[in-house]
Amino acid sequence: MKYSPAQYARIFSSFLEKTPKSRRKKAVKQFVEMMNENGDLKNESEIVYAIEKVLYEESKSLKVEVAEAKNHNLNMPKKIGHKQTFIKKEVDGSLIGGVKIKIGDMIIDNSIQSRIKNLKEAVK
Repeated sequence: MKYSPAQYARIFSSFLEKTPKSRRKKAVKQFVEMMNENGDLKNESEIVYAIEKVLYEESKSLKVEVAEAKNHNLNMPKKIGHKQTFIKKEVDGSLIGGVKIKIGDMIIDNSIQSRIKNLKEAVK
């Protein structure tokens, strides 16, 4: 890998900031071509994750991912602290019940499976 995902994220952010909105689509295409020339497209998921992280930090916002067994129409906060939240909700068929919440890099696992696992460990 020519650049680390964090370096690519900083390059992308700078690239985007300097590009007028009307030319951003072309700029993103050029960025992807650069990654390809560097042989780094195979690491695109790590790079995209790093870019997302940088862009959320720069915009002072948080990405919140909620996975639940069934859609419960939970009321999610529009802000956490002083940060705007962008919420992605999904139904996860692998969950028996409960919820998993990911806020940035932090994961809160309050699923039934996690609770059973914690109980088993506690009684050992």
